[in-house]
Amino acid sequence: MPSEERLRIRTEESRPVVDDFFARIRKQRPKVLPEKLLGKAMIYCLNQQEKPEAFLQDGRLELDNNRCERSIKPFVIEKKFSLQQYTTECPRQRNDQ
Repeated sequence: MPSEERLRIRTEESRPVVDDFFARIRKQRPKVLPEKLLGKAMIYCLNQQEKPEAFLQDGRLELDNNRCERSIKPFVIEKKFSLQQYTTECPRQRNDQ
């Protein structure tokens, strides 16, 4: 899908959802103690607001990094296999001693 079309769809469909999400957080924020986990999460979310909104401003950005994750997966699996292959003793044996 062309980036212009993706941006148009995001503006029409995703922008209202994101705006509503942050409006609700701003509305509920004064009712929650900042020391509580929910309060901390709300503060964090509001402080990071520009980052999740970046995909609304640029149609070239993807919502996830699955393509990148899939490209590095073979290297991660190979490293994990190599580490296991060259380990001479079982981790359970080392912990029991």
